[in-house]
Amino acid sequence: MSARDVAAPARRRPAVTRRHWTVQEDLCLQRAWGEVSPEVLMQRFPDRTWQAIWQHAVGTLGLPRGVPQGYETLRSAARRTGYAVRQLRKILAFAGVRVRHWYGGGRTSMHVGGRDLPRNPWCAVDPIEANEAVARWCRLETVATAARRHGCSSDTLRRMLRAAGLLPPADPIHRIPARLDPAQVDAVLAAHPRGA
Repeated sequence: MSARDVAAPARRRPAVTRRHWTVQEDLCLQRAWGEVSPEVLMQRFPDRTWQAIWQHAVGTLGLPRGVPQGYETLRSAARRTGYAVRQLRKILAFAGVRVRHWYGGGRTSMHVGGRDLPRNPWCAVDPIEANEAVARWCRLETVATAARRHGCSSDTLRRMLRAAGLLPPADPIHRIPARLDPAQVDAVLAAHPRGA
């Protein structure tokens, strides 16, 4: 075997080229970092791996990699408020509370759809906003709870609330049952005397 035979595979292999980051890409990454999920970041930079995105953001641009100041992880907020993380996500979505993303490291663990997904995408939330969302959630009641409280059918109550314009459309994404202010439910039922 000659030296030429050994070097032949190396000559056939294409050279790896690393495209430099543009100023526009830097600005886009700085605006999106911590605001969107890693999956969205990878969609915005389809020709970059997660490791390349993370390394450029943390190493080159100096963007933070820990929990944003004044925030707590979603898991610790769930533990503190007594809800499961999944339920707290629904409560926060219902209240319109923004959940921020932060990225713990550049290592990857999953390979989905030909792309490496980040290993540690965590979520953080403002603890004051989380407390307010949970308090608001607890003050409201579902149609079924209101119907039991008033001793009527939930279908009947749902029709009355829809006629009064108080029942919001169903949320097919989060599957959150409509929650209403008990005073508004009481007012609708007071306007419709029993037997009418």
